[in-house]
Amino acid sequence: MKNSFRVISVMAILAISISALFAEDAQRSYFISANGNDSNNGRSAEASFKTLQKALDMSAKGSIKRITILGSLDGVSEGSVNQYGGVPGGAAFVIQNMGDAEIVITGKSAEEKAILTYSGSYPIVLIKKSKIRFENINITGNKESYGLKIIDSSYITFGSGVVISENGSIEQEYSGGIRIENGTITMLSDAIIKNNANSSNGSGIAIEAGNLIMNDDSIISGNQSLKNGGGVYLTSSGGGYLQESSIVMNGKSRITGNTAKTGGGIYAEGQTTFIILNDDSSVTNNKATENGGGIYISTEMNSRNVKQENHGIFINGNAKISENYAVTGGGLCLIFNSVLPFTMSSGLITQNKAEYGAGVYFIGKKQTPRGASKSVISGDTFVFAGGSITDNEAEFVGGGVYIAEKSFFNKGKGTFSGNKAGDGEGVDIFQQ
Repeated sequence: MKNSFRVISVMAILAISISALFAEDAQRSYFISANGNDSNNGRSAEASFKTLQKALDMSAKGSIKRITILGSLDGVSEGSVNQYGGVPGGAAFVIQNMGDAEIVITGKSAEEKAILTYSGSYPIVLIKKSKIRFENINITGNKESYGLKIIDSSYITFGSGVVISENGSIEQEYSGGIRIENGTITMLSDAIIKNNANSSNGSGIAIEAGNLIMNDDSIISGNQSLKNGGGVYLTSSGGGYLQESSIVMNGKSRITGNTAKTGGGIYAEGQTTFIILNDDSSVTNNKATENGGGIYISTEMNSRNVKQENHGIFINGNAKISENYAVTGGGLCLIFNSVLPFTMSSGLITQNKAEYGAGVYFIGKKQTPRGASKSVISGDTFVFAGGSITDNEAEFVGGGVYIAEKSFFNKGKGTFSGNKAGDGEGVDIFQQ
């Protein structure tokens, strides 16, 4: 009995020791600074590495999965270490093939954030086939390309203190904050993507086959695109990939103050694209010079290859689309080509402005499922089952909702109030 007790005690001590070792590894870090040296051991600020690549190589081989950047690193300091697509300098900092373990890359603290910067025709950071968490870091200053490019099944988390800012310009087509080709970003805490620009699509984030999840108080703001999707551009295909692609907003996350020709806050298109607004999230104060001030979505669904839950837009809880502006569809411009109707069940669309359809501009296109009668309710119908459309203002017609020709409106338990139309027609609903 005593021997059994001793064995159990030894095993318990061993387990505690192993747990403590893993906990210690989780807190240990490799350090990098512009004045460092890659011949150092990288285990302290005084013995820091010079390049991110050296720290990544060490993390890939060992148990330490945390990298702390001290101060600012310019991509030039990485020298010719990095190659992408066989082209030297294809990105200033390349993170690739890091395995399944998450690597944390952070600044020293919230007060002493790290800065990754570079100016040139390639992204500041490229991430490929890796799982990375950023904290207390600013990726900024590349006016000729992207701040961050994510490809090939990479999973990125933005934790506290992450800022992606001041990348791209309205003179540059392939530039902006972030480009995703088959990857996922999760934004937490106070992470922000702001003040990026381009002459094409998605100056904040351009997603071609990928996903964006916004949580907590994360923000996408102040971004400018000359074409589509000032804040976010979303499509289900790109970079040789075709997959379900989504934007999911939770908590008090916001997409605000962005501008574009179409889809000031969000532009989404494709068979398998969908947008979900949950909790107290909001799309607010965005502007489009043509269609969809808050959100523009053009989506198609047929009975053969698309699930209902992976198609269209869903507004849940207290989520709102508010104070946006466009010529058509101040809050939401929806082109819905589907075997099912578009249904609004909750949420708030309020205080948006447009010439036509201040709250919602709806174009429904009917697709009849195989074997169904021709009278079936289809994608040509907007079902207002719940939620509120209030205090929107159209310069001409359709203060609340503008229903395009050959499309229909089905009034359920949703409520209208306080909407205005300058021509006096369709204060709440205008049917073309």
